[in-house]
Amino acid sequence: MKAAQADRHERRFDRALRRMLERLPDRVARPVRGLLRPQRRWVRMPAGVFLIVGGSLGFLPILGFWMLPLGCVVLAYDVPPLKRRLAPAMQWSVRRWDVHRRRRDARERDGDG
Repeated sequence: MKAAQADRHERRFDRALRRMLERLPDRVARPVRGLLRPQRRWVRMPAGVFLIVGGSLGFLPILGFWMLPLGCVVLAYDVPPLKRRLAPAMQWSVRRWDVHRRRRDARERDGDG
C-alpha cells in the first residue's frame, strides 16, 4: 500500500514539475531541465541546498527569495518525502500562474494593460 502511495505522490510531483517547466521562460527552464537529468544527482543535491540557503538570504543583493522554492523543488527531485509535501503546493502554484496569465492576457486584449 505504501509503495502505491509513494508512486502516486511521485507521479503528482513529476506532472506538476513538467507543467511548471512548460510555463517557465526558456532561459530558466533549460538549465533546470539540465540539472534534473538523472546523471546530475551529484550536482543537484548541493545546488538544491545552495538555492535554499540563498533563498533564505533573499534580502541581500543578487540573491532572491525566488531561490527558496526552486531549491526545494530541485532537492525534492531526489528526496521522496519532499515530493509528497511539495506536489500539492506545486499544483496550486501552476493553477494560480495560469489564472494570472489568463487575466493578464485578457487585460492586454481589452487594451487595459
